[in-house]
Amino acid sequence: MIASTFGMNEIALLYTVRTYQYIKGDDTFNRAKTYVGIGYNLCALGHNKLATDYYNRALELFYELRRTEDIAEVN
Repeated sequence: MIASTFGMNEIALLYTVRTYQYIKGDDTFNRAKTYVGIGYNLCALGHNKLATDYYNRALELFYELRRTEDIAEVN
């Protein structure tokens, strides 16, 4: 988060992907939050179509978990 705040989105994206690889089989909520982070950094880098795919996957997981606050945050 700090890296993306300072415009270092490539670094933030790298760490977010590494985090995803670490938690891939674990908690659905954390995977969804990681998808949001990936989507944010991709969007900041101008990869809007790919970012949308990650945001949509996060929304699917939040919907399964019935996390309305998180759904509203992604939208």
